[in-house]
Amino acid sequence: MEFKKLIQGSHKYSYHGEKTEQFNSSEFIRLTTSEWLYTKSNTVVPPSNLSVEDLADGYDTISTEAKSLIEFLGISNPDAELNLSDEQMLAYEFGKKLLQQGVTLNDLPELLQVLLN
Repeated sequence: MEFKKLIQGSHKYSYHGEKTEQFNSSEFIRLTTSEWLYTKSNTVVPPSNLSVEDLADGYDTISTEAKSLIEFLGISNPDAELNLSDEQMLAYEFGKKLLQQGVTLNDLPELLQVLLN
């Protein structure tokens, strides 16, 4: 079942047949609007002000559950448009982390030599 449906509220009533109304529960509103997610710069922001790349490093952004939560919260995720498999996404994330550390393709032979010795 979709996470959003689990956390939304519903109200069933009968008036000329059974009817159901969906509404945003207080927990749904809190999760989507309050400041509770940490950024790489150690500030706390609401999900609407975030992209996946801005999230603090400790967050899981790769698992199926994490992807569902990111989508539910409305966190922008430009990498999702790449349509990569889980294995490809791991390699892509690994490459991004190397680039963030200043490691270039020219550095790889020397880096591998250091790691293998």
